[in-house]
Amino acid sequence: MSRGARDAAGPGRSGPAAAKGWRLVLVAALCLRAGFAAAIVSDFSDLWWNPAESGWGMQLVRGGDATFATLYVYDAKERPLFYTATLSAAGTVWSGTLNETTGTYFGAGAYDPAKVTVRGVGVMTFAPTNSETAIVSYSVDGIDVTKSVTRQTLRLENLSGAFAIATQRATTHCPDA
Repeated sequence: MSRGARDAAGPGRSGPAAAKGWRLVLVAALCLRAGFAAAIVSDFSDLWWNPAESGWGMQLVRGGDATFATLYVYDAKERPLFYTATLSAAGTVWSGTLNETTGTYFGAGAYDPAKVTVRGVGVMTFAPTNSETAIVSYSVDGIDVTKSVTRQTLRLENLSGAFAIATQRATTHCPDA
């Protein structure tokens, strides 16, 4: 066997055993890649909105097995208002109690914890349809809302440039290595 053919079969290996070893490495790499992709896709931390309804939206931030949602909307008098929820997963759908929180006026100078109130107003559900779109449903005091949402991209990541890569090869028991 030539050195090139032996190197293609793997260090110090040749024949069917080498091919089996490389197949195992390939399968392991594909499994790791699939698991890595699933981990990325399952984190929906981002800004979300419906492009046809500018001014309405939500932010999701994942931490462990929970996702914190901030929903920013307008009330019946068209004043800005936000709600929050801590969502838990059941399969691929995230849901939790939607809360309205009030507290000390931001310009009051001193924070008064006695003025903080948290009131459960309904339920929020986030159901991803793929990595970029989802259906969000929520209820506030008996008013049900369902919207299709998409990730809101502020700027694309700039991945141009130079990247350093290091490799290492260790061989043993190879008379011509």
